[in-house]
Amino acid sequence: RAIIEAKRDAVDMIVTCDNIKYEKLIREAQKPMLIVKREYKEYKDILIPTDLTEKSKKSIEFIRDSFDAKFALVYGYESVTATMSMYDISYVDMVEYQGQNRDIAQKLLSEFEKEVGVEGELTDSSFSLPNGVLEYIEEKKPDLITVASHSSEESFFVGSMSSYLAKESPCDI
Repeated sequence: RAIIEAKRDAVDMIVTCDNIKYEKLIREAQKPMLIVKREYKEYKDILIPTDLTEKSKKSIEFIRDSFDAKFALVYGYESVTATMSMYDISYVDMVEYQGQNRDIAQKLLSEFEKEVGVEGELTDSSFSLPNGVLEYIEEKKPDLITVASHSSEESFFVGSMSSYLAKESPCDI
């Protein structure tokens, strides 16, 4: 019913609590959502995990237009260490490749920061990317997390970063 009303009434945002099945709302309503996990407060510190895509740029534009707050990006990249440990590669080479991987990630983030006008940080994930970003969120304790969903009417990636963070983040999202 919420999906029908959101489309019919052309709402700008759907606000919900975290104990409903919001994945269906994300997939079918195609509207920005605010999932309130704790008591609402004014959002002053907003963290934006990004994958550097166009959808991420659009979500940043939306959130900047919607809230008067301090914004920060976090770009998580997977450490090559976990992958390389499966191969016969020397520790010295592994360290070198890891440094090169980080340099590339930093360059990509710097270019994205210039495009969207928001500064950010890298977080590397030696275990898994979603866990690394979640650990970063838990450490920084922002008021709100903003993620871009890669859902569309044709497909929805239930295991995506946005879905994972929506479920696991201790912050409103």
